[in-house]
Amino acid sequence: MAYGVVYLVRNRINGKCYVGQTTQVPEVRFEQHRKRKGSHCKALAAAISKHGHEAFEFTVIHVAAHKSDLDEAERRLIAEHGAAAPAGYNIKDGGSWGTHSPETRARSQPATKERSSRNICAEPQASA
Repeated sequence: MAYGVVYLVRNRINGKCYVGQTTQVPEVRFEQHRKRKGSHCKALAAAISKHGHEAFEFTVIHVAAHKSDLDEAERRLIAEHGAAAPAGYNIKDGGSWGTHSPETRARSQPATKERSSRNICAEPQASA
C-alpha cells in the first residue's frame, strides 16, 4: 500500500521544475498548486499564474511505502532534477521539514538582519 508520492511539476516554457510530496490524490495536489490554495511554493504558484497552468506538466515520479521513504525520495529527486532555486522552483531541500537552500538563505539574510536589529519591545521614546 502506498503511503504517498513524490511528483514533478515541469514548466514547458523555461524547463524549470518543482519536486514535491503528497499523501493526497496527486491530481488534487496539482489542482491546489494551480489554484494557489494550499500551495506552499510561492515561486511555483507565481509561475503558474504568469504562464498559465497549461504550460506545466505534472508527473508522479516515486511511490513511497512510508514517511521516511517519502522524505528521502523527495530530497534525492530535488537534487536529481535540478529543482532547487534558482534553477528550479524548490526553495527547500525537501523532506517534510526541509531546510532552505543556500541561495534562499543568502537572499533572505539582509531582511532577517534588518528585522532583528529593530527592538520591537523597547519602551517608546518620549517626545521632546
